[in-house]
Amino acid sequence: ILSTSLAKKLFSDQDALNQLVETKGGKVLKVTGVLSAANRTHFDFDYIIPFQDFLATQPDFALKWNSSSVGTFLKLRADVDLEAFQTAISTMLNGKRNPSTI
Repeated sequence: ILSTSLAKKLFSDQDALNQLVETKGGKVLKVTGVLSAANRTHFDFDYIIPFQDFLATQPDFALKWNSSSVGTFLKLRADVDLEAFQTAISTMLNGKRNPSTI
């Protein structure tokens, strides 16, 4: 997924969707989306790559429980008790923390 500004930089006025981009590492990725400035989130990015590709280049960094480089979002079913879920996920994540890094 590319930002509108990066898509324009790479492809000028062509439609970037389904175009191929080669990374510095030689991996070829297909553009599957372009996020317009009007639809931006609180994340500041020019591109998003598949997690598998990030993992291949940064395995140690990406798999550490205290790494803040990877955000995880969940879509919960409508019948999930949000308070119970928040308690359970907090308990699980706190159990993964290394006390020396708190």
